[in-house]
Amino acid sequence: MVKMIEYLKAHADEISQSLKYKHCPREIQCLYFLSRGFSMKETGRLLGISHRTVETYIVRIKEKLSLNYKSELILYYFKHIEPCILRIILTLRTDEVLSLLTFNDSGRDIQLKAARSEERRVGKEC
Repeated sequence: MVKMIEYLKAHADEISQSLKYKHCPREIQCLYFLSRGFSMKETGRLLGISHRTVETYIVRIKEKLSLNYKSELILYYFKHIEPCILRIILTLRTDEVLSLLTFNDSGRDIQLKAARSEERRVGKEC
């Protein structure tokens, strides 16, 4: 997870150059995590900032883009920012890509999987 945060920060200028609206590294990082279902509190914890600061970044982005809803913001992310990130990732070596993608095994995902399997187990018992 930390590697992805650092990667997004390091390449934010490159990502932002290909977009109509310029975004600071933190805005891109916040959008990245929110688009993957993380809450504002979780995003703040991962980035080492307050959830209020995350909210401020999101409000700024919405104002820049004249958007009203989180769903519009997430759609914008996947249409415009995610392709830029993927284009940059494709230029990396395989081992660098694999090290970036280890975020799927975060504690949050493991906890969610465990909670879901527990729900299924309890559901079968009833």
